[in-house]
Amino acid sequence: MPVTKRSAILAAALGAIVLGALPAHSVERFRPPSEVLREPANVFALGKAIERLDPAGVRFEVVNLYSDERVAELPEAPQSEHEAPADVGPERDHANRQFDVRVGVEADVKVGRTYMIGITRFLRSRFPQPKWRLDPEGYRLVELPVVGHAIFNRSPDLEFLLTVPADTSEWAPRKTLDPILRLLRGSPIADRRVAALELLFQPQLGEGLTAKEIGLLRSVIEDESGDPVVRDYLLQATALFPGDQEPDWVADSARGILRCARLQVELGSAIASFQHTTLRILKDRGGPEDLDLAARLLRSASPGVTLSALQTMEALEPKGAVEEARAALSVVGLPEQSRRYIESFLRRAEHNSDQNKND
Repeated sequence: MPVTKRSAILAAALGAIVLGALPAHSVERFRPPSEVLREPANVFALGKAIERLDPAGVRFEVVNLYSDERVAELPEAPQSEHEAPADVGPERDHANRQFDVRVGVEADVKVGRTYMIGITRFLRSRFPQPKWRLDPEGYRLVELPVVGHAIFNRSPDLEFLLTVPADTSEWAPRKTLDPILRLLRGSPIADRRVAALELLFQPQLGEGLTAKEIGLLRSVIEDESGDPVVRDYLLQATALFPGDQEPDWVADSARGILRCARLQVELGSAIASFQHTTLRILKDRGGPEDLDLAARLLRSASPGVTLSALQTMEALEPKGAVEEARAALSVVGLPEQSRRYIESFLRRAEHNSDQNKND
């Protein structure tokens, strides 16, 4: 992927982190689920739940091993931890391998069912301790940024996406695009989040979309009843698609979202993050005629959204942005932090105006 596109993705991720859509991972750790599961500290397998150990623990028997841990590749791991635990033998026949895994009390795991699981027995440590150490509580589910715990019902399309090799440059784009599109049509939320993230990190796939497939993406992005996290990252992905789009359907989708955007949103919620993303995209792809759409979000219950609206308005139409900001100060019930953002914006605008007069 070109550096500029990776930078854009990471910038988008940072915006989401600020507004609380991502778990507490650094930007550098934000990668597609398939890449996370390939890490040398992780095991990714198809496993049958054979026994409930306690409310938070399940014993799995390996049905198929997609990728094993590679302890020798872990930097700064103590030599003693390079040795495999008792249930991780070196034999190539993995049929009898079992893992006792902490899945959490909230996980709906049924004994007798088969699941795709990503697990690890390692913890990262901070300096001056070794970077990697064994988790004294044993195996646990891998936490995938945006997606959540790495446990899924078996799905051929999801299995394909999560087990693709690191380099797919020799593959026909359709080989990856088609499973993504199928997952976005109505799979479980976690599966759809995986699909959206894989597309976000492979935006070149968007070059081969048909008009019908673009319609599918738009319907997911604009569906007000849909998962805001899926909508958010899918909108980010489509904004990175190569080539000029005429007409610009990504900008049109952003406009439609902002026309219907809720004003009563919780601070740091996934919906607030989605609105931030939408405003940012309109800032880059919109025009002066979109000023009123951004100005509507000045009245948001989330100060972070108000700040994003101010930034978008200023980029679209600076003079009109000042007028809309002044009008917003009279809104009853405006959050105090939002009021401070607007007042700061107006002070800066007045200062810049005075400087221009003196030049």
